[in-house]
Amino acid sequence: MAEQPTQGATALVQPLSHHQILARVAPFSAAGWTVDLAACDRARRLIAFEPVSHAGLDAAPGPVTEHLALSEPEPGRYRLSATYTAADGTRAGLRIDGDRPADLLARYQAAEVRPRLFVGAAGVCIGRSYRSAAGAAGGGEPLWRAVAAEAQVAGRRVTLDATPGAGLPGQIAITPHADGEPPLPEDLLAVLGWGWRPLVWRQGAWRSTLALRRHEPRRRDDVEARTQQLVAHLAAVFAAPPSGYHRRYRRQRWAAVGRRLLPMTVFFLVLAAVPLFGVVLQEGEMPPWLHGVPPLLAIGALLFSGTEVPLVDWPPLPRPLHATTWQGGADGG
Repeated sequence: MAEQPTQGATALVQPLSHHQILARVAPFSAAGWTVDLAACDRARRLIAFEPVSHAGLDAAPGPVTEHLALSEPEPGRYRLSATYTAADGTRAGLRIDGDRPADLLARYQAAEVRPRLFVGAAGVCIGRSYRSAAGAAGGGEPLWRAVAAEAQVAGRRVTLDATPGAGLPGQIAITPHADGEPPLPEDLLAVLGWGWRPLVWRQGAWRSTLALRRHEPRRRDDVEARTQQLVAHLAAVFAAPPSGYHRRYRRQRWAAVGRRLLPMTVFFLVLAAVPLFGVVLQEGEMPPWLHGVPPLLAIGALLFSGTEVPLVDWPPLPRPLHATTWQGGADGG
C-alpha cells in the first residue's frame, strides 16, 4: 500500500520547489496523470496525483479507486506508491523504490503482478500488496515481493503482514466484528496444520503468526497461497454456527494440541534422559558433550521454529463451543 515518508526522513531536506515538482512529474504528465495539488506536501517531498477510478479490477467488487504518489524518502532515492481501494474497502498496493522517477513509472506500468492484486477465495475478495526495488533481480528486472494481504470476512478485517526481513513469519490480525463477538477459539488457525500458530487477543485484535518460506520467489507464492487458504477457512468457519466447529474440526484440534505440546515434550524428555547416563555409565565414563545438550536443544528448537520462540505451555483441551453465534457479545478473550 502507499507509504509516505516519515518526519525523521524529511527533517533535514528542503521542501520541493515548483521547478523540482515539474521535473519529477514530467513523465507522469506524459502518461496522462494529473497532479493533485491539494494532496501534495512539499515539506515532506510528496507529490500526489489525482485518483483514477477503474470500472473493475480482477476479483474486486465494483469500481476500484487508484491513488498514485511519488515521494523521496531520502535525497536521490524515490518511491512510487499505488494504492487500490475496492468498493468494500479492501485495499491492494504496489510500491517501487529506485533512483529515477521515469524508471519507476515504467516499472509500474509493466508490473507483471498487476493481475494478482485482487483475487477471490470462497466468494471473498482478497487484496494483495507488492514491493519492488529497481534492479533487485538479475538482468535489471524487478523482483516483486508479496508483503501484505487483506480481506473483509464476515464483518471482520483480516490482514497478513509478510514484510520481508530475514525470513520472518507473517503477522496475522483479525479485527473483531462491529457488533462484538464471543472469544474465538485459540486453535481457530492452528487447525490448518504446521506453521499456523494459536490466536491471542492483543491490542484490540486477534493475532497470530504464520511460518512462511524464507527466500523469493517461493516466499511470494507461499504468501499468496496461504492467504487464500486463510480467507477460505475463516469464511467457512464463520458461515456455520459455533456449535458445529468442534464437530467439524475435532481431529484437527487434537492434532493442534499435539503440535503445541511437541516442543515441551521433547525438551523434558531430553532433560530427563541426560541424568540417566550417569546411572547407566560407570563413574568417569560420561562424555563431556552431554553437558552441552540442554543449551544446544534450546538453540535447535529456536531454529526449527522458524525464528520464533517455541510455545512451551499447556494448551487448553478441545471442547465444544458454548456460543450460539459468531457475532454479538464481548470482544477479546
